[in-house]
Amino acid sequence: MAKTNFSRHMIEDRTDRYVTIATKVGFGQVIYTSTYSDRKGAWINRTIELTSTGVCIVKGQDGAIVTMYCATIANIKSYFKIERLPKELFAAVKRNEKNGYCNL
Repeated sequence: MAKTNFSRHMIEDRTDRYVTIATKVGFGQVIYTSTYSDRKGAWINRTIELTSTGVCIVKGQDGAIVTMYCATIANIKSYFKIERLPKELFAAVKRNEKNGYCNL
């Protein structure tokens, strides 16, 4: 099994979200990947992965998981430029929204 590194933010601020995703949503398989830059004093490159369960996993330059969350349709369209989602992914996102997991 591969070792997973977590950022301090993920460990200190996002543990509850991680546990909810792990126990109630599932991580799924990565189906889309995108990159973007975030300006926080200096440009920081991020990779964002979208999984089959509708979870976005954000990784820093070092590959450590910075945060993860249940995506909304708007998040997916913005980060991945996808106009029409596969039926299974659309259903997973809607299920997460219905259960309130997109608001964690």
